[in-house]
Order: sequence, then structure tokens, then C-alpha cells
Amino acid sequence: MEQVSRYWEETADVSERSTTKTVAAMCAERKAAEKPERRSIWRKAVELLVAEGFATFVEGARNAHEHTSVKPYRQCDDPAWDQYAPSTADKVGKLKIIAEGSPVEAEDSDVTGVES
Repeated sequence: MEQVSRYWEETADVSERSTTKTVAAMCAERKAAEKPERRSIWRKAVELLVAEGFATFVEGARNAHEHTSVKPYRQCDDPAWDQYAPSTADKVGKLKIIAEGSPVEAEDSDVTGVES
């Protein structure tokens, strides 16, 4: 899903973000890497990105679904991923600061500036 999301984010021409062209681009990358293309998996990724609110689409020429990324999908941020672990930096109101090689958590209000 992340590869599809990144493709949509990087592709300026909306007509190149149709389901068919997106799947073709993903398959071309896999084929170049001498891996199975797995078209059905790419189609499912497109469907899930729309269903989960990461993308929308409008009907284009010949009823093609032309997609637009609403927000980037990143697998590491997905709680459904089997290796998901929320990081300290993701906590609301916290910053992860590295001082002399050791990580320290601080409230936003504790960080007013950096002295050199």
C-alpha cells in the first residue's frame, strides 16, 4: 500500500494515477526486479487506500478512477501492521531530544530554544 501511496504522491499527472495505470506501474517495477507482478494485490491496495481514507478518486475518461492522495500512507504508522510499535516521538505533546547521545523526553513547553 505504501508503494501505491508514494506513486500517487510523486505522479503529477492525474491521468497517470488511474487504477489501471497505477497497477501497471507497480507491476512494471516488480517485473524489472524479476519478481512476480501480483496484479490482484496491487488492485486490493488501491481499494484499501480509498476505503481507509488515504485517497479519493474521480471518474475520468472512459470511467477510469483517477486517484488523489489525501494523506500519505506509511506502513510503519499502521497499527494493523504486525511489526507496528508506536515511537516516543509520536506521542502527543512530546519531543524526542538527543543530548550527548542519550534520548530524553520533554514537554513542548520545556523546549524554548537551543543555546550554542
